[in-house]
Amino acid sequence: MPSHMTELTAQPKKRSLLKKLILNLIKIIIAVGGLWWVIAHTPWNDVVTIKAGTHIAALEIVEPLEVTLLRKPASKPVAVYVGLPTKPVKVKDADGRAFTGVLRPDAVTRETEIPNDWLVTVEGDTTVPKVQVGLRNLIRTANPWLFVASWSLLCIPFFVSAWRWRKLMQPQGINLPFSKCLALTFVGQFYSTFLPGITGGDLVKIIYTSRVVGSKTKATVTILLDRVIGLIALVVIAGIAAACQVRNNPMMWWVLLGIVAALGTLVLMSTVYFSHRLRSITGLEKVLNHSSTPAFIRKADDVLHAYRGSWRVLAQAFFASLITQIVMPISAYLAGRALGIHAHPGYYMAYVPLAILAASVPITPPQGFGVTEYVLFKLFAGTGISTASQAFALAQAIRFLPILWNLVGAYWVVTGSYSRHQAQIEEKQLDAETAGN
Repeated sequence: MPSHMTELTAQPKKRSLLKKLILNLIKIIIAVGGLWWVIAHTPWNDVVTIKAGTHIAALEIVEPLEVTLLRKPASKPVAVYVGLPTKPVKVKDADGRAFTGVLRPDAVTRETEIPNDWLVTVEGDTTVPKVQVGLRNLIRTANPWLFVASWSLLCIPFFVSAWRWRKLMQPQGINLPFSKCLALTFVGQFYSTFLPGITGGDLVKIIYTSRVVGSKTKATVTILLDRVIGLIALVVIAGIAAACQVRNNPMMWWVLLGIVAALGTLVLMSTVYFSHRLRSITGLEKVLNHSSTPAFIRKADDVLHAYRGSWRVLAQAFFASLITQIVMPISAYLAGRALGIHAHPGYYMAYVPLAILAASVPITPPQGFGVTEYVLFKLFAGTGISTASQAFALAQAIRFLPILWNLVGAYWVVTGSYSRHQAQIEEKQLDAETAGN
């Protein structure tokens, strides 16, 4: 091959590699930035708040000051020992002049005795300091049985998702046994969790179903449609819950408007797409059948039109998706109760789907690291529903409890013919066979 042809071939590869590097860099920045921000606002140890106007070391504290609670001495129930911050805070001197000063100039003195009446106290009892439990004690005192209940519920989406995918394949003439659909659902989640990327669990599902029906397009379309319907159900649940929470959180108005606009656009586009008359009027038919349109899109269009008269199947898949998407907020509610968050279930129905949606954006890091924490911190801790530690711990429960179920897919990966390497080999063979036909 001439050198100039080699250079032309290498250029698209370089551009593709550069795009991947930039995307991965963006994901790393988002993950590190989000986690750093949340962790910086999340106390590891218990925290109490000194009231504004309190005098310490001849200085008056201008604003309420959060300090680390070191211990509560049994011999002095009217006082606690705290660690004062070494960084400057807003204070006033004896003459009333405001400036930033250090309350603990002697860094050797780690403990400072503070009377309880200097602290913000529990509502209804002015003698008991209000303590924000840090992560250390939060983990130690969490209810393990509620965590078990939260985790147990998360097996339901696997069975319902397998049934939904099986129903969506039937209009295409694909009749996989439910046991195979269930196994591939577990395998798909396993790969999506532990080996993220474009050759994840969906590839294995596509290749297996392609071998059954001899059409990679049909397999791909059913899996993509399955994902889209699940995403729509998640948006609908978030919209309904947001509508119920607009009185408690004005920000939900904007969330609700965005969801209504997105769903309205989707309904309009679907109506145009599945209507022969509207396709012709809008010129969509001409675009899809144009010679320059990629062959896969034309084939996918033919496959999707099989659902034009299958509204019952689509409705069943949608209601099945509602079940799978409702399970996560309920599971999160139980996990929140285990962590001591006594919020109404409606908050979980509104906020957890929003966190999941945010973590589903293509530029977010794997498993939504940094994004899930930030969103839940803003929605739970930022609105006073939970403490910072509780919001951070809830984010980890939402992330890691499902992963324990995703590990089940490893059984079929090890014992079955669902390895990702084998799927890649079979994909090349299937592409060659398709090109030959």
